[in-house]
Amino acid sequence: MRVSERGPLSKASPRVEEYLETIYMLAEERQPVIGARLAELLGVSRATVTMMLQRMARDGLIGIDSRKQVTLTAKGQALAEASMRRHRLIERFLTDVLGFDWARSDAEAHNLEHCISAEVEAALNRFLGYPSRCPHGNPIPGNPVPADLHLEQPLDSLAVGAGGRVARVAEPVENALAVLQYVQERGLTPGVAVKVLDYGPRGDSLVVLVGDRPVSLGRDIARFVFVVPETADERSATS
Repeated sequence: MRVSERGPLSKASPRVEEYLETIYMLAEERQPVIGARLAELLGVSRATVTMMLQRMARDGLIGIDSRKQVTLTAKGQALAEASMRRHRLIERFLTDVLGFDWARSDAEAHNLEHCISAEVEAALNRFLGYPSRCPHGNPIPGNPVPADLHLEQPLDSLAVGAGGRVARVAEPVENALAVLQYVQERGLTPGVAVKVLDYGPRGDSLVVLVGDRPVSLGRDIARFVFVVPETADERSATS
């Protein structure tokens, strides 16, 4: 299934796009979006964030409720998705065509995503065949939705003895490059088979069989690794 070509969507400034992406990704991680958190992640003062949020609210990009929590409006969501689409298409191109490192492509995409035009984006999407996921497995907004997206569960939600295959590694808003490098070094890339062998005594770590290799990792990392659990038929076939 191919997606239809989209008409041009007005781009925000690179700084506004950075705010939109951060809000979008916090929402993806189901974290509350408040000014203090944005200031911490973006490395600016709270006063700077307050001024930017006021401007974005005035421009109809966000809403701010009585608890000071920020949500994207339909307009803001569309711009955020457009920015994320460019980011994830660039990651796909850097990895598949130019042979960039799976983790490093994320950092490079941040440098390039604000520079390409709608025409280049559309051409890039066509060239890549309208991929449904970026190299880390995350859905590309506007392209076909992965059929198994609704089945995904965080790795740290699986019971001991349960397994499946890695579908994606979420790109956290904080320390993204370090997280992506960490899981790549341990072989936790999309498509690999995994099985939970044990949880640590304090519940903050787990041992996972990655292919045929046991790997230890913290729960703070495992929550970013999403797995499609194996079915009962698949379990019986491999037992």
